[in-house]
Amino acid sequence: MTNSYAYARSLDAQTGQWDYTTAFVAATSPALELVIRILRTRRGQCLGDPSMGVNWGAVDPLGTNAAETAEAVIRAGLALLVSRGDIAGVVIK
Repeated sequence: MTNSYAYARSLDAQTGQWDYTTAFVAATSPALELVIRILRTRRGQCLGDPSMGVNWGAVDPLGTNAAETAEAVIRAGLALLVSRGDIAGVVIK
């Protein structure tokens, strides 16, 4: 099965910046591309899969439990990838 997210813009590992001057290249880590897409998608906004994404609305950045809530919604967003075995050992800091 071909992973449709296996191609992306080049990502500079040193700076974390995307290289928009080049064409799409084979991603060195297709799982990273999936994680990035999930983390920047609000849950319910993906028409193809409304369950994909992260419920960022649940995180109150000024709340006393913001870090714990953010970790919980990130884990919930990535749960499908973990359950399928696409990623493992998720550490959220």
